[in-house]
Amino acid sequence: MASLRLGAGTIAARMPRKLNSTFASTAQVAEAAGGVTRHTLRRWCDKRVLPEPTRIGVARAGTHNRWPDWAVARAAWVRGMLDQGFTLDELAERVRLLGEAPVPAAPASRAKSDE
Repeated sequence: MASLRLGAGTIAARMPRKLNSTFASTAQVAEAAGGVTRHTLRRWCDKRVLPEPTRIGVARAGTHNRWPDWAVARAAWVRGMLDQGFTLDELAERVRLLGEAPVPAAPASRAKSDE
């Protein structure tokens, strides 16, 4: 923490900390998913297509979430699969079968199977 000297006293200045590179912020995960809301991310966690974030308490600033860095790629994958017509339940099953891989292999496109 940096400090400033003002007269006889010293005032500690708060310097913003960078997140550890192994974590991502909620904003980064939401942006990767096409700008979804935090409520949408919560629903995706409830369906188990995204990992649960680690909640970090920051005194007066409230609670912040730290996501594994691979959650960014997973969120982009989920958005892409939903855009192709897959349901959250189908994606949850795929994630369950393939384990914790950041981005499960994409199933065949829905658009082609409907023809």
